[in-house]
Amino acid sequence: EKIEEEISKEKIILFKQAFKIKVEESELEHVRALRREEEKIFSRLLELNSEIERLERDSYLELLVMREKLQNIIQKTGALANFGAMPHTFVLGCWAARKNTDRVIRALDRATDNSCIIVTEEVKPGEEAPTLLENPWFIKPYEILTESYGVPKYGEVDPTPILAITFTAFFGIMFADIGYGITLSFLSLIVFIKTTKADVFQKNLNLILLYAGTASFVFGLLFGEFFGGLMKVAPLWREPVENIELLFLLSMSVGISHISISILSRSVSDFLGGRAMWYPLSLLVVLWSGVFLVALSSYYARYTMVLGIALLLAGKRIEALEELLVLCANIISYSRIAILCLLHVTIARLLVSALLFLPAGILGIITGAALFLFGVVLILASGVFLVFIHSLRLHWLEFFKRFYSGVGERFKPFAARREYTYVMR
Repeated sequence: EKIEEEISKEKIILFKQAFKIKVEESELEHVRALRREEEKIFSRLLELNSEIERLERDSYLELLVMREKLQNIIQKTGALANFGAMPHTFVLGCWAARKNTDRVIRALDRATDNSCIIVTEEVKPGEEAPTLLENPWFIKPYEILTESYGVPKYGEVDPTPILAITFTAFFGIMFADIGYGITLSFLSLIVFIKTTKADVFQKNLNLILLYAGTASFVFGLLFGEFFGGLMKVAPLWREPVENIELLFLLSMSVGISHISISILSRSVSDFLGGRAMWYPLSLLVVLWSGVFLVALSSYYARYTMVLGIALLLAGKRIEALEELLVLCANIISYSRIAILCLLHVTIARLLVSALLFLPAGILGIITGAALFLFGVVLILASGVFLVFIHSLRLHWLEFFKRFYSGVGERFKPFAARREYTYVMR
């Protein structure tokens, strides 16, 4: 098509710049011969292009098989770096999950005909070991969000289970709508089915969006939202636009709870790492004392707050003051949950309101359907992107930074990849 387009352009240019000139018949015949040759070349190019496309289709699976073979050879060659060779023996060092240690030993005994000596050792304190994330199948997809920030160090708390719950809930609140939730889940499911097994990241991302769409559907039922009021649905809880103050209160409560989990996770990490736990626990005392003091005007809360602040200042004065200021800023940052929820509801309702100004009749129906479809696609694409980024931001910047370093190394088992090939025994 590109070649044909270029030839057409050249013909148009020649036509525009044409002028009369006396040409001999022999020269005209030569021009005709050149044009016939040009057509033959063009036809041959089209045939070759079709042949290339056919070869790509026929050889696609073969190319995938060859790629898989090469990847396994490269992995096997790279493993030689773990060997220490001597004239008659060699030494192999490797990491293995504790639950798989017996299987590894049996495999080595079988491979060497029981002529090897195997020594197993526990990870020594301070030793850098790779991290193996183990989560249930329905939480597993969220590991891509954790690992995009960084792999947890060995012995560090894995935030993936908490992230799976809170990320989905935040997304559902900010993008609460029955219609958009169903649409997002349906599209994510279709793309998930069509994505190949080799594209693990894409499949996991589609599963996350499928869960997120389900959460949007659930919160859409709670808020009574269906495509911005296209159809009236009675809310199971409250309508967000009519209860703005309550929505912001919900956002602040979610933020306080989320940050509290972050501080508790830091305490657990300090305990596992053999460090003192009093600093994060003191911060937690100050946080909840402030909550009870403001929300309930608790008499005892002022004393627990003073005690918590005193403990913080006793250890790290400058850092403690900075931590308290950052803590307040982090809680306020969760107001974006309410803001984005109201933004989505308002824009979705504006789209539906715009349909009311269209003229009646067939033309109005066609125009309205086209406008609504275009608006839904635009709101869905921009809304999902915006809400996804902000939900991720609340976790990476507000939640992770208190307890999660993300500087670990992922455990990569030494195994041949078998998706397009298999071993015949």
